Amino acid sequence: MKPTAIRIHLDTPNIHIYGEQHPDSAPTSSGRQVLLAGTVELQLRTAMRIRSLGLSFFGEQIIRVPSRNALAPHTNNKCLADIAHDPPLLQSSADNTERYAAGTHWLPFQFIMSEDLVTSAVLSFGHVRYAVRAQLVVSALRRTEYLAEEPVAVVRCPGEGSEWAFSAFDALSTGTHWDDRVSVTLSHDTCALGVDIDIRLRVDIAAMQKHFGLLALDAVLHETQCAFGSNEETSGDRSVISKKTRIVAHKRMAFGHSGDELGDSNSFVVELHTPQALNREGIQYTSASADLRVTHRLVLTALIRSPEGPIVEIALPSRVWVLPQTVIDRKDESELPLYQHTGNDQLVETAHNISAIETGPSVSVLPPYSLPVCLSCGKEDISVLDCQVAIFHRSRMPENADIEDLCTRQP
Repeated sequence: MKPTAIRIHLDTPNIHIYGEQHPDSAPTSSGRQVLLAGTVELQLRTAMRIRSLGLSFFGEQIIRVPSRNALAPHTNNKCLADIAHDPPLLQSSADNTERYAAGTHWLPFQFIMSEDLVTSAVLSFGHVRYAVRAQLVVSALRRTEYLAEEPVAVVRCPGEGSEWAFSAFDALSTGTHWDDRVSVTLSHDTCALGVDIDIRLRVDIAAMQKHFGLLALDAVLHETQCAFGSNEETSGDRSVISKKTRIVAHKRMAFGHSGDELGDSNSFVVELHTPQALNREGIQYTSASADLRVTHRLVLTALIRSPEGPIVEIALPSRVWVLPQTVIDRKDESELPLYQHTGNDQLVETAHNISAIETGPSVSVLPPYSLPVCLSCGKEDISVLDCQVAIFHRSRMPENADIEDLCTRQP
């Protein structure tokens, strides 16, 4: 047994970054900071002299795509993050090392990071990974180092009020028909799908004539992974250098050789199980950056036998987003910013209470949210909480009036 053991315990193994997707450039976010906290467990079997215990958060992107020249593949490797914990968790002076008693020592830590991190991924042509590393240096008969590493998953998620949120969290509903004889509709609560759960898809089929039979329903979830890079054939412009599509989930419901006879209103439920995320055989979260993109498409196919005998395939493709289930479950909560602010905005509030703004002798308490355009006078780049016209109107209104009532212009 080793005389020293070191482990990293994270408060949460996932970092959720809320914002908007910008696939053709670096991702942008709401400007808030991301906090990653945890504890380092240090077990000493005997009393030891410790020189230092350092901690760092790092991230890397490794992309390697074969090219026509086997000796010169397309590579795009970069460091995405390298943040050292300052100060180190333990640090001795140069001429005197501290002696620590035997037993278990718990050392809390936290990292504050920006929101420009790329989503973690394990791809066919590389990976994007993050981790917290610990390095313990002890002084015994000779200098000895102990290392520990704990992976961290970074996932970009739709921010409240963003176009991405409207697309991902809107209800999935798509349909088609065959010569006004049969109509097929696919629906789900959201266009966002969680991982490692059973997705219940509703399929409504209506036959306008008799003797139509449903032979089978196929639900297939496709994942497309793209890598971007400079291509000599395009004069150095960035283009797709690798594109691979695979099936990550598939469910078939068969109804026998004769099929299930269809009427004017038929409903079916297809349960599609999504695999675990962030492993090579599983599924990846939907992501987009300047160097790579992961998209998902759900295709429902209905095999229908016509009264004349031929079998017809009716396919319904739909774009979907794969996100953590916890993010989907919280889509209706108001903990996220109510709008994506710009650099000129002076207020970003997520709490339910906003303190009063002092404007002179009188103090007005405004409702607990703000907009980037003043609703009272239409002035841009100023919060309604800071606009003097809005404050004047608010002082003359009932205490519980809605903020939308400030739209009344001053006569």
